[in-house]
Amino acid sequence: MLTLAIWSRSIRLLLSSFLLALAACESGNNEYLREFAHSGATPASFYVCYGYSCKYSARITLHEEEWQSVRALLDRPSTNGSVEGRQLRVEELQSTRGLIDPPSDEALERRRVSLAMARFDQLVAARIGTLVHQRREYNAGDPSQYDCIDESINTWTYLTILDHEGLLRYHHVGGLAHAGTVLDFDVRNTATLVATADGMSYAIDPTLVDVGEPPPVVKLQNWVASYPPEISKSDQ
Repeated sequence: MLTLAIWSRSIRLLLSSFLLALAACESGNNEYLREFAHSGATPASFYVCYGYSCKYSARITLHEEEWQSVRALLDRPSTNGSVEGRQLRVEELQSTRGLIDPPSDEALERRRVSLAMARFDQLVAARIGTLVHQRREYNAGDPSQYDCIDESINTWTYLTILDHEGLLRYHHVGGLAHAGTVLDFDVRNTATLVATADGMSYAIDPTLVDVGEPPPVVKLQNWVASYPPEISKSDQ
């Protein structure tokens, strides 16, 4: 009986810790931006969160060549003569060749933003030690891991850098969005991108992929409705 009582108590403590972890992702939304984000982020100076609920923060400075590798993904063709830019344009032309309904300029920009988010993540993760498999579970302050708060704040920061540098032509940066409940074990936060033409909001959620991979850019309404969200062709 004593063993059973100890086991039962351990399970309750573990469940309580997990629920608290989820609750941390549940509340706050844009309060997290006020508490942890730095609106004056530039390629030469910005801060990132890691270790769960922004337990750790690090100031990052990108070298010029590193920043150019990000910028090349968003620069206009007339100003972008880099190898990365030319290769990207070739890939886009090949992927859309023969399509009856080719993607819009807005959709292409969202794809490029996703690639830029991955590049930012690679550069940052190599510096702070997060370039490892992300377990997507309660990590109790493991400095090699992110949670949804870290990821949403960092993504918002990367987006604001792109915006401040004049690299977003068809979108502007939104706030953080929240969905899910503690009881359903699916609470989550995401940074958002808003289409200038029609006001449609898109979630950019790196927790859907591993570190350094391009995150899907999903209509926010789909991201809120289910998790993982359904991703349609119109989202890309």
